[in-house]
Amino acid sequence: MSTPPTTPPARPKIPRPEGALLTKSAGGGRGGNDSKIFVAFADGMVRQLTDAEFANWDDVTIDYYIPVGAQYDYQWNNLVAYDNGLKA
Repeated sequence: MSTPPTTPPARPKIPRPEGALLTKSAGGGRGGNDSKIFVAFADGMVRQLTDAEFANWDDVTIDYYIPVGAQYDYQWNNLVAYDNGLKA
């Protein structure tokens, strides 16, 4: 008689939506929210990537890192403002 497994099988990964681009800060100086990852879908929708998506998508390679520096802050601020507007 065999004993049943004690751990459930790994959950299968789901494919990353076609055309979805992941963007992240290259680090430091963005008000403590540097760890946020934003996703831009092919239809133009932009929002923060959820923890569930990050854990379950088969490919979470970052496509674009926003450089650090005042001249690039507008890129980061635009993503944050758009995402905050969706949550309002």
